[in-house]
Amino acid sequence: MKPNAAIIYSGFGHLFAWVWMIGSMSAIYFFVTAIFFDGAWSNFFWGLGASIIGKWLSKGFMDSKDRVIREAKLISEGLTKNEAGQKWMEEYTQTAPAYDQIIRDYAHFLEQNPISNEVRDTKKLPHLKSDILTAIYWNISKTEDKDLIEALRVSALTLAHYQKGVGDEDLTQFGVDLTNIDISNLDSNGLKGIASAISSNPNSERWEKLWTLVESDTTEILAELDNVKQQ
Repeated sequence: MKPNAAIIYSGFGHLFAWVWMIGSMSAIYFFVTAIFFDGAWSNFFWGLGASIIGKWLSKGFMDSKDRVIREAKLISEGLTKNEAGQKWMEEYTQTAPAYDQIIRDYAHFLEQNPISNEVRDTKKLPHLKSDILTAIYWNISKTEDKDLIEALRVSALTLAHYQKGVGDEDLTQFGVDLTNIDISNLDSNGLKGIASAISSNPNSERWEKLWTLVESDTTEILAELDNVKQQ
């Protein structure tokens, strides 16, 4: 579907959310008048019916909005339209234990594959990048544990370092993994060797181009993390 479909679905979703709220308030008002002031019970049932239908329609339109956005994201990651639709349906019916398993898998993956300034290929992840993010967002929305939320936020941000088409070899800014080198124990020849490796890094230009994607993803993920907790 066209991106504009998400805006249309969102508009109708918010419209019927107002019907839901107004219907609920009307039902309460007419219930009170029926109990204490001999008001017509029919008014109460009309208000209750409007509230129920409004809520149902609002949820349906907002789910459709989420589906359009999610499918577009999956298609951008290489899935076909049909595959994206099937994937969305799987996620829509996903249970909490399944999301928790994705989180556990990624936590174990991070323990085995710590990251600093590398850019890595998404194919190295234990699940689709979008699936891991969805699981993280879902878990954040269901907890009030500040420590857990912070851990999940950090985990989500590490996913920005995983981009499509990087290849089997991780790309680093300097071409040398400085985290495993104790510079204090190196002599002048060792330091010169590192400096030479950094200056002759054949992937520096490619790393810089991919790093712009990492920064863009980081901004997008941060915005979504903030949005999740506001819902």
